[in-house]
Amino acid sequence: MAWNVRPVPHLDRLEIDEDLSLQHRLWRFERIGWAALGLFLGAGLFGPFGGGPLSRAEAITPSGALAVHYERFLHNDTPTTLRLRPGTAQADGWRWISLSQDYVDRVAIERVIPAPGRTVVTGRGLRLGFAPGTAEDAGEITITLTPIQAGIVHGKLSAGSGPGVTFTQLVYP
Repeated sequence: MAWNVRPVPHLDRLEIDEDLSLQHRLWRFERIGWAALGLFLGAGLFGPFGGGPLSRAEAITPSGALAVHYERFLHNDTPTTLRLRPGTAQADGWRWISLSQDYVDRVAIERVIPAPGRTVVTGRGLRLGFAPGTAEDAGEITITLTPIQAGIVHGKLSAGSGPGVTFTQLVYP
């Protein structure tokens, strides 16, 4: 479609420098910037920066003896929670949850609900013992912790002497 444009006489005397190829490059750069900003905001809504559906994860042992709900993406010095569904109690009636040493070294445990009846620090990590009836009444065990170091954190949790679950979390600075 051709536009019927008549030249305006007094505009012919204006000295305007224009570089259309530069203008087209700037417009392209601007559109790329808007698209990148839209992708960044969309990613923020879905969770790669923490809190969204992409951040939530669950790890379950093959036997179903232990299930762990956790966040994949964390922020340094910001509290988060691990929610554990323990399986059956051990022979002595106590439920034991073990956290690996390398995970315990990278986080500060703030609170455990319900409170463990026994806590044992070993060379391989931390063991939390829950008295008979405590973990069943709660239905789940919640561990509130704060990452103390940015980077990738690998954790392993196990219930009793059974196989454990491993998980990985990315801690942003």
